[in-house]
Amino acid sequence: MSEINSQALREAAEQAMHDDWGFDADLFHELVTPSIVLELL
Repeated sequence: MSEINSQALREAAEQAMHDDWGFDADLFHELVTPSIVLELL
């Protein structure tokens, strides 16, 4: 299994910027892949 870079995920979540539609979380979504979610579960 791959190693989860928790720091990169945390930084991406903190950098998600609020916009008219809610949060612009493109960077976070790019980092959070299905394999990462499965490992976190």
